[in-house]
Amino acid sequence: MSKYQWLAGILLLALVGFVAYTIGDIHGFNRSLNNKLPPDTPSTFLLPPTNSPPSENPEVTTIQGKYLIYNIGIAPNVLCFYPSAESSLSSFCFTNQEEAKAALHIENAGQLGKVACDSITGIAQIDVSNVQTPGIVAESLASAKLVKVNKVIQPATCQRGNS
Repeated sequence: MSKYQWLAGILLLALVGFVAYTIGDIHGFNRSLNNKLPPDTPSTFLLPPTNSPPSENPEVTTIQGKYLIYNIGIAPNVLCFYPSAESSLSSFCFTNQEEAKAALHIENAGQLGKVACDSITGIAQIDVSNVQTPGIVAESLASAKLVKVNKVIQPATCQRGNS
């Protein structure tokens, strides 16, 4: 074997090790690592805490955008929100589904699955808290808790087909 083949093999092994470590960290296999490091280890080498408890006074964010619920698809009958382009937040689904559906008056638009009602959509300005974004390998959707509906810009309406 030439020295370049050896070098390529070592680099490949290093890459595989890095990927395995990263995936292990995402899935929680490395969480106990922080407890096994010597006390004088610089904090920049420690893994960030995972699953931190929710704050007693969660930050409330006001955003405007489109809310949408589908009859079929990956998440049927799940109300999600798509912030406008001005927002720094990405799309998310509500953790308090029943309260969010009631606050946005989803039931007034019609019944999902009936004729001409494949989805229900509207536009609103809302306050949310407890925004959670998934990691690099998403095992779940981003989520947030609806705190308050400030203003309904376009009331919920039934839509036929993709909207």
